[in-house]
Amino acid sequence: MTQFVSRDRCKLSSLRVRLSLLLVVFAVLLLPATSHAQAWLQEFPADSPSARCFFTMAETSDFKVVLFGGLNATGALDHTFVWDDANWTQEVPAHSPPKRYLASMAYDAADGKVVLFGGGNSTANLDATLSDTWVWNGTDWKEEHPVKSPSGRGYAGMAYDAADGKVVLFGGATSGSIARPLSDTWVWNGTDWKQEHPAKSPSARGLHAMAYDAAWVWNGTGWKQEHPANSPPARYSAAMAYDEAQGQVVLFGGLDSNGNLLRDTWVWNGTDWTEEDFEHPPVARFGAGMAFDAAQGQVVMFGGLDSFDIPSAVISDTWVKR
Repeated sequence: MTQFVSRDRCKLSSLRVRLSLLLVVFAVLLLPATSHAQAWLQEFPADSPSARCFFTMAETSDFKVVLFGGLNATGALDHTFVWDDANWTQEVPAHSPPKRYLASMAYDAADGKVVLFGGGNSTANLDATLSDTWVWNGTDWKEEHPVKSPSGRGYAGMAYDAADGKVVLFGGATSGSIARPLSDTWVWNGTDWKQEHPAKSPSARGLHAMAYDAAWVWNGTGWKQEHPANSPPARYSAAMAYDEAQGQVVLFGGLDSNGNLLRDTWVWNGTDWTEEDFEHPPVARFGAGMAFDAAQGQVVMFGGLDSFDIPSAVISDTWVKR
């Protein structure tokens, strides 16, 4: 099986993971990391994004984390923030994507840029979805104009496939109703999108359409469902990122199939899931963002919703797992 491998930052082979739905696109690691006991720690930065949910986060080429957009009580947002070691800084780039939430974003290691696609810009159940592609180079946003492109959507999953040097996008939901999920697979090669037609594929799904506990692997040409001995309970709208320092995928919170908020932490080691217990975990939430902070060797999680009072229940806390 072709394995997902990314740049060597921590003397590890790694995968950039982005979650907008619980479709798990993960790595079979080539070099194991040395694990050690970790804890969730709340940070109290001098500056911080305002409370929000359904934004996008990704690590960047300069060992930082970029956050874009989201949703709060005023509507969709177009802010760009950067996490640098222990503080958030709002960037004011010359160019910027329009306001949006529930977009898809991943770090494209082949080009050294962060790729942003789609999302919604209306609070009325994705009544207006976007199909534009933008890249962040660390200082500014640039809109790309590919010949081909996925249809407008929100809730899609996106991750970087280092074996092929491309960004993979799967599924999501079309404009007008989250009850109309998609099951198409697209890859971004740095200049254009190409639709793949694998023999096997996860079923159509969007973030709120259904809860899933299935894990699927993309091997460059097709999807393969994994059947680990242990697995987190079915959920959606969880936060997830690949922890390069530990060599494992971290999953936190979300909503279960009955709509209950979760605050559990699970890690994926390439073959199985393990639940981790913490004395002081973050509060239960969904719609949060998570990414790996390579400078500090830790996972960073921000914001989300701590109740169903959308969007007034948005929160603005920052947590790190290290």
